[in-house]
Amino acid sequence: MNTDRKHTARKVIRERLKELGPEDFLKKSQMAATHLMTTPEWRNARTVLMFSSLPSEPQTQLLFDELRKRKGTVVLPRSTWTPGQLVLHAVSENSCLTLGKMGFLEPDPDHCPVIELGQIDLVIAPGIAFDRQCHRLGRGGGYYDRLLGTSKHHCPVMGLMFACQEVEEVPTQAHDHPLTAVCTENGVIRVIPI
Repeated sequence: MNTDRKHTARKVIRERLKELGPEDFLKKSQMAATHLMTTPEWRNARTVLMFSSLPSEPQTQLLFDELRKRKGTVVLPRSTWTPGQLVLHAVSENSCLTLGKMGFLEPDPDHCPVIELGQIDLVIAPGIAFDRQCHRLGRGGGYYDRLLGTSKHHCPVMGLMFACQEVEEVPTQAHDHPLTAVCTENGVIRVIPI
């Protein structure tokens, strides 16, 4: 039953995202990124695990550029042929990226050093949907939940999404990793205020 609810939520959100026009999409992406950059988690982070945006996700290039400007380390995930497994790589420039098997840009392992999760100060996670309790619904592969669930290192995990991706309740399971906060074009949503 939980799987059916997740499938339905993904379908509803995909329809909402189709309604965003290109100008609105870019403006809202920039606003969401700007809100994220006002958080203490961002300001205190030197090594940040981000995601390479798919066409339906908030664009992360502003975050890449800002972190590089302050001499931080941009880390991106690379999927492997092992289902649900990500390898993390430091990325110094966009030319180090190649089109991965999942259809988005990934680090070229020949040019980007591997980074351990314990070195990460902040994780910026994508998602299909979120709720006010900062639960996140991913694309269904469990990549981020597996990655974050295998480490004793606990760093903040921020969601970067559009306000239209909010749902009343994200169906969760015991292995789902909650977010520290969700950043949208409307601001920062937290369960626990700072």
